Amino acid sequence: MDIPLLIILAALVLAVATFVLFLIVVIAIRAEDGRRRLDSEQASHAERITRRLVGAYTSVPSARRGGDCP
Repeated sequence: MDIPLLIILAALVLAVATFVLFLIVVIAIRAEDGRRRLDSEQASHAERITRRLVGAYTSVPSARRGGDCP
C-alpha cells in the first residue's frame, strides 16, 4: 500500500473512533442527568462549579463578598 493511502486510512479510523467516543460520552451524560433529575432536584457537581464560577465573575454583589444580597 502507498503511504498516503495509509495516512488517510489512519485518519479515517481516528475520526470514526473519536466520533464513537463522543457519542458514548453524550449518551452517558444524558442518562446520568435523567437519573439525577428523577432522584432529586439537587444540582450536580458540574452545575455547582459552574454557578460558583459565574458568580465569581459577575459584577452583582453577593453576601459572600460583603455585598447586600436579597
